[in-house]
Amino acid sequence: MMKDATIWKGNPVNIRNYYKELMKDINNRNFLVNTVDDIIENEKFEEPLVLSNTLDYPDPVISESVPKINEEVFKELNIKNQGDCLFDYDGTLVEVKPKPEDAKPTKELIEFFLKHKDRIVLCIGRAQEIIDSWFPKGISVYAEHGAMFRNSEGEWEFLNGATKGVIQEVKDLICYYSLRLKDSIVEKKTCGYVFHFKLCKQPNAELIVKKLIRDLSNLRLVYKGFSVIRGKGVIEIKQGCRGTVAKNCTPWMVAGDDVTDEYMFANAPKALKVKVGQGPTSADYFVDSVQDFLNFVSFVLSE
Repeated sequence: MMKDATIWKGNPVNIRNYYKELMKDINNRNFLVNTVDDIIENEKFEEPLVLSNTLDYPDPVISESVPKINEEVFKELNIKNQGDCLFDYDGTLVEVKPKPEDAKPTKELIEFFLKHKDRIVLCIGRAQEIIDSWFPKGISVYAEHGAMFRNSEGEWEFLNGATKGVIQEVKDLICYYSLRLKDSIVEKKTCGYVFHFKLCKQPNAELIVKKLIRDLSNLRLVYKGFSVIRGKGVIEIKQGCRGTVAKNCTPWMVAGDDVTDEYMFANAPKALKVKVGQGPTSADYFVDSVQDFLNFVSFVLSE
């Protein structure tokens, strides 16, 4: 049985040897027995909020509770309503779906974006191909968490040193775990991958997911240039950082629902920051649901 990479934590040379051994087993199809399950069976894990961050921007300062915002509270705040609104998509403007392809925007939502195209900028995790398919020209979008940007004319550019493709060892590793975890989905993007495990029901699914996170984090000691973040039923392997987007475009309002959005909140100190859903956050306010946020932002942008 292969050794566990965690015993070499902090030693890139030995971790590189571990991954050579792991990839050899994967290529020889010897990984179907005595690998992940044996390693993780009795382990305990503690996960930080953000597992591996590549960019030197402030970490979110998390509060256990923040006040709720609605139309009445917004009026009382007497905030000057101007500037761009930087919004996440999945879980903020549409409900999170078990299958990523099921979250396509409705005709009404597209019309709303186009009506406010001079105010709304999207910052989402979706790939370039999905954005071009779902969102017509006129809507400005930061894709793959800020690795790429499409302007209102439909023109694309890479940002902050992001490049097309991803390290082969990263691809091999997540494909290996996908074969171990029934009903998981590997989504390929231009600058990274997403490992979806929302549909996974096998008893040891959570342990396998945590082991994948640990292996990916260890792999970063050898291969730099990507981040590993766990979201709602997903693990993101990405080059972009939403904190960079928020810092560069200085939005008037920021909204999101997940761990990745906390970096937008942390790097937009002067913005009105709204978390969709309850729970610890670095945002200023929260709303209960996607529909509540849609109602709120419709009111705000009509003022």
